[in-house]
Amino acid sequence: MKLKKVIAGTTLSLGLLLTASAPALATSGSTDFIAQPKVTYDVHCPSPLPPQFNASPGYPLYKCMYSSTGAFYNAYTDLSGVTWYFKGKSGYIAYYEGRIY
Repeated sequence: MKLKKVIAGTTLSLGLLLTASAPALATSGSTDFIAQPKVTYDVHCPSPLPPQFNASPGYPLYKCMYSSTGAFYNAYTDLSGVTWYFKGKSGYIAYYEGRIY
């Protein structure tokens, strides 16, 4: 009889322990998209540019950028003071036009 009580108590304690630690165990080995780093860098633009990336008037600067996730900023300003505007993308490559204000 004592053995049954010990086994039942151990089983209940183990069940409570696993229930309490389940959220921590579930997030420790995450392979979600958020856990993967994003890598971006400038690449050479194709020549000629695709028609949808034709230069807009007043934007003489342009560049292409690679992103390992395919996600890009709509606009950003780099250290040299050029503001870059997202014009479109093709796969993991984006086209930006820049302007100095």
